[in-house]
Amino acid sequence: MPWLTIAIVIANTIALVVLFAATDESTVERRVSDLVGFVRSHPYLEVSPAAADLLSERTLDRMAVARERSLAADLPPMDEFEEARRALDMQEAAVFAAIRDLPSHRWGFIPRDPWSLTLLTSFFLHADWMHLLGNMLFLWITSPFVEDRLGRLGFAAFYLAAGLAGNAAHWMRYPGADIPLVGASGAVAGLMGAFVVFFARSRIRFLILPLPIVVALPVLVVMPIWLAEQMWLSRYSDGSNVAFGAHVGGFVFGLAVAGVLRLTRPEEDQAGPRPAGDLAGDREALEDAIDTGDLRALETAGARLLDRLRKAPGTDAAELALELRARIAPPLPLRLWTSCASVLERHDVDASIAMYEDVVRASPADAAALRAHMRCGELYKRLGRTADARRALERALAHPACAAGLRDTAERSLAGLSAPNR
Repeated sequence: MPWLTIAIVIANTIALVVLFAATDESTVERRVSDLVGFVRSHPYLEVSPAAADLLSERTLDRMAVARERSLAADLPPMDEFEEARRALDMQEAAVFAAIRDLPSHRWGFIPRDPWSLTLLTSFFLHADWMHLLGNMLFLWITSPFVEDRLGRLGFAAFYLAAGLAGNAAHWMRYPGADIPLVGASGAVAGLMGAFVVFFARSRIRFLILPLPIVVALPVLVVMPIWLAEQMWLSRYSDGSNVAFGAHVGGFVFGLAVAGVLRLTRPEEDQAGPRPAGDLAGDREALEDAIDTGDLRALETAGARLLDRLRKAPGTDAAELALELRARIAPPLPLRLWTSCASVLERHDVDASIAMYEDVVRASPADAAALRAHMRCGELYKRLGRTADARRALERALAHPACAAGLRDTAERSLAGLSAPNR
């Protein structure tokens, strides 16, 4: 179990709940309202650019119209004007002081003041639920496998260091910024970079909406395209509230550190099959076999992974069986095909029958075809398709490999069928 990954998800979720509970923006709203009211009573004044960023376009337009009218009339004496200007400065200072008191500003990373505990606390905070869900989705895609590869202590150190690298990259891009940076995206990007190095041949399944279809794309293609996109956005999206530079910094850090680890510990990549229970290793072996077209390796790796998934709760084994049926072209690894069909019997009977029929077409004289005929007969019987069940069992009886024991079973099944139901 990827306990540290689970702990990170829980910690980030709790942090967002606490952040929402501890945040009271009424003081900020009151200060901003006081500021707007003061400018309305002194229309010849103009707020600073920083304060203007807090106001709506409509409010700013009204202020501009009132200022033009005021400037066209008589202005107050200079002493009164300067006193009003100082009072406006105090009003703005009160607004920014109230903002700095918000929890997200106290615990978010502010590049202008980089050397503080916020270097760490910032990547356990998020702006809202969508921000959290996006980061946790990509964390869950990559983190369990990196945790498995690095071990818990190594993974914890790597995650924290990747988050620091992301914050450092953001600081280098905006060294004097006052806007706090929050979110685990720098650390998650580091995990994505490490995932590319450790599991380059793996594929990630994407749900394409609104079609909907599922496509499996190689990590070695998807992740570099994502990095190129983030680099472009970091360069040309200065007005965005997304810290693209932190994504780039974390990803490059992950690539570099994982690359060094892989070079200094090559035995992990040359040691053959991974230890029992390692789903990531079994999946990697399966992808290697698909890429190379080695039917024997494909049959072995696929059957091993399928067997491991079959023992786990859920429908992962059935999903793998359907994926293999979609991805593997003839010639078929018969043992893997019959294993997939047997898994699908509980989840998708029609797909299971189709895979058994694939076996018959691929190698009609093989003993696997006999088993496929027998299973099709039972499945057709379950569906109430008596005529199809009868034909499948009769083909089993006619098969050259049908020995005495199987013959008796097929004959009993045939005798138990009712009249043909078309």
